[in-house]
Amino acid sequence: MREDSWSAYLLYLPISILVLLTRILPVNAVLNFGVFFGTAAYYIHIKRRRIANANLKAAYGKMLSWEKRKKIIIKMFKNFGLNIMELFLMPRMSDNYFGKYVKVRNIERVKKALAEKKGIVFLSAHYGNWELCASISAHYGYKMHALARVQKPYLLNYLLNHSREVRGTKVIQKGMQLREIVKNLKQNGIVGMIGDQSGRAGQLLDLFGRPVFIAEGAFRIAGKTGSPILPAFNLRHGKGFNHELVIEEPIQIREGEDIEEFVKRGAAKYSEVLERHIRKKPHLWLWGNRRWKYTSARTVLILKDGKTGHLRQAQAVARCVFEQTSPVKAVELDVVFKSHVTEKMLNLAALLFGRIIRNPMRYLEMALTADSFNKLEAAYADIIVCTGSSTRAAGLLLAKENLAKTVCLMKPAPFSERDFDLSIIPYHDQARAQKNVVMTHGALNMVSPVCLAEAKEQLGEYAELKKGLKIGVLIGGDSKYYSLDVGLAEKLIEELKKFADEHNAEILLSTSRRTPNNVDEYIKKSLKNYPRCIFKVFPNEKNYDFAVNGILGAADVVVVTGESISMVSEAAAADVYTIVLALKKKSAGRKTKHEKFIDHLEKEKIVRIAHHGAFYDELTNFKKGAFSLVKLDDNEKLNKAIQDKIL
Repeated sequence: MREDSWSAYLLYLPISILVLLTRILPVNAVLNFGVFFGTAAYYIHIKRRRIANANLKAAYGKMLSWEKRKKIIIKMFKNFGLNIMELFLMPRMSDNYFGKYVKVRNIERVKKALAEKKGIVFLSAHYGNWELCASISAHYGYKMHALARVQKPYLLNYLLNHSREVRGTKVIQKGMQLREIVKNLKQNGIVGMIGDQSGRAGQLLDLFGRPVFIAEGAFRIAGKTGSPILPAFNLRHGKGFNHELVIEEPIQIREGEDIEEFVKRGAAKYSEVLERHIRKKPHLWLWGNRRWKYTSARTVLILKDGKTGHLRQAQAVARCVFEQTSPVKAVELDVVFKSHVTEKMLNLAALLFGRIIRNPMRYLEMALTADSFNKLEAAYADIIVCTGSSTRAAGLLLAKENLAKTVCLMKPAPFSERDFDLSIIPYHDQARAQKNVVMTHGALNMVSPVCLAEAKEQLGEYAELKKGLKIGVLIGGDSKYYSLDVGLAEKLIEELKKFADEHNAEILLSTSRRTPNNVDEYIKKSLKNYPRCIFKVFPNEKNYDFAVNGILGAADVVVVTGESISMVSEAAAADVYTIVLALKKKSAGRKTKHEKFIDHLEKEKIVRIAHHGAFYDELTNFKKGAFSLVKLDDNEKLNKAIQDKIL
């Protein structure tokens, strides 16, 4: 805002009227108006209210219910309203006023610190009414120089500084030379500073269990001058009109201590004291600022739709975040609707009114089951990953409440890609190229060299993995568009045996929970006494968590049925020669997305397709080295997208 702009003068006018009223109305009336002003601000300033709610969730987690957080936030706004009124009341604050409303605990620490003749750094925080700290100190005969941020417009800055200086405080505007601060300390003066600002740099410390950069300027100044730091916090009591300035034990550089060591130790001690005070009276801290805006910590909330393949993709996004920053906490929660009708209604509301909805949680409460809503409402998130179409509306509304970034997997219909911070869409979904869209060859997955090696080792406890050619076989089953019958299974097993016998190969096989029972029974019977099948698992009877990755880690070539995009993607990402077995379509017609997906992978030389009747031929091509395949790897583009759009 320009100092000479019309908006600056329009802002100054109501503030001038407000200051005038604080000069003529009774003190109690002014303070009660401050409470009213803060309450009104709670309902008007929705953005700050949401920031405060998100901060409280980040700090306390499930310890605070929504009702408790709401009470704290309302009290915080009331405290801020009182702060403003008290700032403008400073010219009227007589000795009687301080005698009536203010007490000081541990004032003797100031006298003791000044006896060292090195000055004092009073280090407060945006807690209680920090603006009164300097005036209270002056009332007891200890006038200070207070460091303050320059406010815009200039007229407002002048008015605030006048109120601060009326009790004898001298304001040092941020940006002025450090020389004035050091000079004051060398003259055994007192300098007041605020220490809870966070930014992109400083001392990285834990605050409520989350790393944050704490400004270190006060500690460097104290370290170079030898001045003791006195953490001081002004607490409100009773109805909010009474104050108690608490002066904590001094933090001072020790003899022979390196300045860097002192800065680290001093900042950690200050952070510890600050958190202790906040936990006692959380409503006195200014939660409405982005306290962890530059933290390296991230909480990733995965909204589950009940589909394992979708969950694996979301977990891959969380892993990508983990690889680029830490610490990372991943939380997985189900989105459960009361009915299909409420799901459609939530989608429609988010689609039409998502940008203007003021209370997103109310819509979620109406659409979701009580258990699902309560878990989602209590969860904090920096990043929300939507796994499927049923979770997208909920993800967008939760992101609005948590001020979180959103990641959408697959094409986000009925919403637009622009509604999400990042959309991760495979090529076969044919999305438009946009800045916040990353196109992948396959479905994201959790396959990595480490997990494959670990799973292979586990598999080795159930099967003797000798040297020689190994064929992995991953059989799916019926789906919306495809079916697996005994006829195809018979041909598959017959050609597998033929190839294995000819090339002295061993078979590692797993069916899936989608595999029809009659197909399971046929395969089980056919391979029961076949010595070259050294490992087989039927998840409908008993499953092993390591089975699929173990097979992918141990096999030289893998055959996978093509009805599952996730399963094909995992095989192709395992850096093993992958042959996709096309299943029988339930009905003729245009190509399904599965066909488009597999065709794209074959075009990119990532997989080979074995159409019905050509399975043995494709295995022979592999053995001859007729084709060279590349690994499915979307990690590089995914990492870049996460870094650019999310982190």
